[in-house]
Amino acid sequence: MAFLYTFTGLTVGGMAWMAIWVGCSESTYGALNVAAEWLSPMTVSGWVAFVVLSVTCSWITYRVIRPKTSNGESGR
Repeated sequence: MAFLYTFTGLTVGGMAWMAIWVGCSESTYGALNVAAEWLSPMTVSGWVAFVVLSVTCSWITYRVIRPKTSNGESGR
């Protein structure tokens, strides 16, 4: 299951990162163009954003998919 959480987080995080970057880079607003420079895959800050999004998406996937016990706690 850990592979599923990680793979899903990386995939969804990557898609979100690219969607935000492309959306910002095609904008006519100056502030969004600056954000696009920070989110670029050619910068360290862009890769940090990707890692943060991937970890967040992995955690959300874990919270949604994890097995539940009858009393509402996660089963281990």
